[in-house]
Parts: sequence; C-alpha cells; structure tokens
Amino acid sequence: MRRVLSLGFVLVVLVLAGAGVLFATLLDAAPRTGPMAAPSPEDIAVTRRFVKEVRQKTLDAAPLERDRVLALSELEANGILRTAARMFPAGRAQVLVLDDRVFAQASLPLPWPLEGQWLNVEGVAPEFQGSPRLEHIDVGGWSLPPAPLVEMARMAANLVLGNHAGDVVLGSAEGLVIEDDQLLLSLALREDDKNGFMNALFGVLRGEAMPSSEMIDDYYVDLRRAIDAGELPDRGSYLPHLRFVLARVLERSNDETLANEYTAGVFALAKACGAQEFSMIVGRLVGRSRDDMAGWQRACDEVVFADRIDIRRHFTTAAALRAASNRGMSVSIGEFKELYDSLGSGSRSGFDFSDIGADQSGIRLSDTIMAGTRADLSRTLNHLQAESDVLVDVTRLPQIMPRAEFEARFGSISSEAYAKQFADIEALIDEIPIH
Repeated sequence: MRRVLSLGFVLVVLVLAGAGVLFATLLDAAPRTGPMAAPSPEDIAVTRRFVKEVRQKTLDAAPLERDRVLALSELEANGILRTAARMFPAGRAQVLVLDDRVFAQASLPLPWPLEGQWLNVEGVAPEFQGSPRLEHIDVGGWSLPPAPLVEMARMAANLVLGNHAGDVVLGSAEGLVIEDDQLLLSLALREDDKNGFMNALFGVLRGEAMPSSEMIDDYYVDLRRAIDAGELPDRGSYLPHLRFVLARVLERSNDETLANEYTAGVFALAKACGAQEFSMIVGRLVGRSRDDMAGWQRACDEVVFADRIDIRRHFTTAAALRAASNRGMSVSIGEFKELYDSLGSGSRSGFDFSDIGADQSGIRLSDTIMAGTRADLSRTLNHLQAESDVLVDVTRLPQIMPRAEFEARFGSISSEAYAKQFADIEALIDEIPIH
C-alpha cells in the first residue's frame, strides 16, 4: 500500500513538474504588444457610450433582435482597451479588424514568483452565429488548439470569479458580423447575468464578497428617513450625513464585519448623495431600495462639501468605488470624469484638480476605515468635527482648465507632470489628522 501511495505521489510530482516546464516555455522576457497611450477624452466618451448601450441592450425589456445589436469600430474598440488599461495598468492589448476577422493581441506581466516574465497571447476570431469561437490562438510563440484553451478559460473564470462568470462571458455574445471596420455584436446577456458578473468582479477586486443589496437598503432607508425627519439637513454641509452613516457602521459592525458594513453604508451614501451615474457603474449592487418609492419629501441634492455640490458627489462616489474595488479603478473613474468634462465648452467644462482632490479624499477615507478596527473608526468619528478633518483643501489645487490648457501644462494623465501634481494632492491629504 505504501509503495502504491509513494508511486502515486511521484506521478503527481512528475505531472506538476511537467506542467510547470510546459508553462515556462510559453513565457517571454518582454512584451510583444506595444505600449498603450493614455486614454483621450474621446476614448472616455466612447467607453461611456459603450457602457450605457450594453446596459440598455441587456435589459430584459429589449424584445427585438435588432435591439440587442451593438456596433463598435476598430478605433472605438481600441479606445475602450486604453480606458480599461488605465484602471488595470499591468497589461497591454490591441485589436485589428481585417476583412471578416478580428485579430487581437495582449501582453500580461506575471506576478511574483514569475515577476519579469510576460504572457503574450494572439488570437483570431471569425464571424459567427450562435456560440463564439476562435480560429487561432498563439501563446508565447506556440500555436495551441483554441477549443481546449477557451474551455479552460471558462472554467478558470467560473472558479476565480464565481457566479458562473465564465459561462456568462462566453454566453454573452450570440453573433458577430463584420462590415468594413465595424463589429456588429449581437448580445445575449440577461440583466440578472450582467449584475451577477459585476457582483463577482467587484468581489474579486476587493478581496471578499460584496454586501447584499438588502444590507445596502437598510443603510439607505435609514439615511433617507433621517433626512425626511429633519435629523439631517437638506442644505449646508454634507459632514452630518457622512457622520450619520459612519456612526451606523460603528453600531452594526464588529472587527470582522467592519469592511462589509462600511461598504454597505458608503454605497447607500453614494446612492443618495453621490454622482447620478454611480448606479450605471455598479448596477444593482447599489441596492434595490424597497422604500425608494416611499414618497421621500427631502433629499441631499443641495448639500455641499467645500460649498460645492460636485465636490460632495466626487468624494462620495470615489469612496464607494474604493470600498467595492481596487485603488486603480476608483482613481481612474475620477480621472475619466474630468477627461469627459474637458470635451465640453461651457464655463464649468474642463479638467478640475479640485474634483480629483475630492476623489482622493474619499478614497483615502475608505482605505483608512477598511484597514482599521472599530476602535480606529471610533477615533476617526471623534476627529470629524469639520470638513477639513476629512476633505483636502481644494482651494490649494488647480481649478477648472479647458482641454487645451490641460494638455499644454500636463500633456496626458500618464505624464510626469500629471504624476507630480497627483503626488502633491496626496501629500496634502497626508496632512489630514485622521490619516
């Protein structure tokens, strides 16, 4: 019996060693995909439109096949990739549409202990109807059979993300037609599948499952009732609303549940007092709010931070996104909003570093609370007596500048000049006592 077990152990070791050697042959010392430029304001506009269209076309109410067709050009697809790369800056990717084929290339750096190695992948996808398929896959210079690799990717996504995420992604497209450089993609994604996928994605980004929508609802209803009852103002400073929710988090949590309670609380704040598009980003994760139609008489629409409504929205939305995801995503969403605003021509159009300061202040609050204990949160609450105890002094930051001025001074959000200005904002936030 021992000999059988020993032989089995040896065979397992040999198989794992062989798999390791095979995997090592697929890696490269350098990326094969060229560096990606920073996303432009036009890239942000395309991505914004793409997200809205996916949201609209995956509603269960879209009955006709033509209502589920999404059109995307090669230029637009690469703009969306540049936007995604800003949120997850490790990788590189690009697509090329040629004849009736889509050619895709990606380079992904590997973490420790394979740091310094790159996984380079190239694939070719033809037009299809029904199930998506790949015609060719090249990994590290080796041509590999597409079908088994796609199946392995599906199983890996199911395992890592949960919620059958791999099944959802592969089943989300039921057809692809290529006309010139236009991709016409027929979507087969139900709204519940989309929300389940987003829930799984945010769970992976934050390192644990998201709080339930019912849990978010509890905080939201408490907040709205307090506003309606006059316990919280519908004019003036936003600080009482923030303190109200943090006090509820302190009451309801222990050290093990603090991060989840805080996430639910700050999501409720974002739904009530954050940017209007917050729910577009996170979907039903924001909560269904069973009492949302209860006839609320008062709201926090006119409440301000640093005497500005937009500062309150930026602070709250960024704090909620940080609680639900990683730092890269939460920072980037704020940058994207400023880039998008720079496309406008009005007096309030342009890139505003005071908004970025509000974003970073909200992100830092989430970092501080989620990394601490209830005792730390209690001390933080005691310190929050004025707006300056949690919000950077936005008057010390560059204000709205038109696109031409921003590009003349900073170039892009990937430039050294921009990185220095960003570091200066972080240094100002470092001066806030709670941090």
